[in-house]
Amino acid sequence: MWTFYLILFLFLIYFFLVSPKLIGRNSLRGFGGFYAHRGLHDADRPENSIASFLEAASRGFGIELDVQLTKDLVPVVFHDDYLKAMCAAPGRVKDYTLAQLMSLRLAGTDEHIPTLEEVLTLVGEKVKFLIEVKTVSFNLQICESTARVLEAHKGKYIIQSFNPFILKWFRKYMPEVPRGQLISDFLFSGGIARSAASFILATLTLNFASRPDFVSIYYGHIYTYTYFIPKLFLTPFAFWTVTDKKTADRLRHKGKIIIFEGFEP
Repeated sequence: MWTFYLILFLFLIYFFLVSPKLIGRNSLRGFGGFYAHRGLHDADRPENSIASFLEAASRGFGIELDVQLTKDLVPVVFHDDYLKAMCAAPGRVKDYTLAQLMSLRLAGTDEHIPTLEEVLTLVGEKVKFLIEVKTVSFNLQICESTARVLEAHKGKYIIQSFNPFILKWFRKYMPEVPRGQLISDFLFSGGIARSAASFILATLTLNFASRPDFVSIYYGHIYTYTYFIPKLFLTPFAFWTVTDKKTADRLRHKGKIIIFEGFEP
């Protein structure tokens, strides 16, 4: 009998840890559809550039983008931690002030690294944004800086992050904004600490902190534990990053959001 109660107790604890937001969950109604991964980009329109975002908007797609903080705490739209690949410059985004970043150019084009405010203003209020807030530290200043920009935007947006404590911040201070927990095993190659963090995320045991409205998962993991558990809770899914139309068509009935790249749905 005691064994039964112990198993039940452990099950209830596990249920508490992994469950997403259940009461008042946003079902992503009004946010479903196709989102261009870092905009509709090519050789002339680099990823996460104003040109790539305007092109996506002109085709009627939602936009997925990445936000980081500059040294002077301005949210800018850029994916990589390091500037070398996209800007042929040393160091990280966080090592530069906004003024310094503005002197750089993306992938040899005339495009610059835009601020989040610039993107939201120029692209407009009719476009749906899926905003990934990026940081691996426990300093959540990025949440406050990003929130100030988002609060001034009258259009539609949702957020996602690998960092559950970012989502916990938005849960507390901007609970009306739908939030998604990003999950992947791609981080397992980053050493013991990074691999341990990835394992914890992949097992969903930090959902108690973030209580996500949706789960954002690499589309190749749809038959894994990471997909099965949220599905039990009827959690909406976003799938990333789909690179062909056949896969996109196959996934449309499984997820609310398809983040795509390299083709047009």
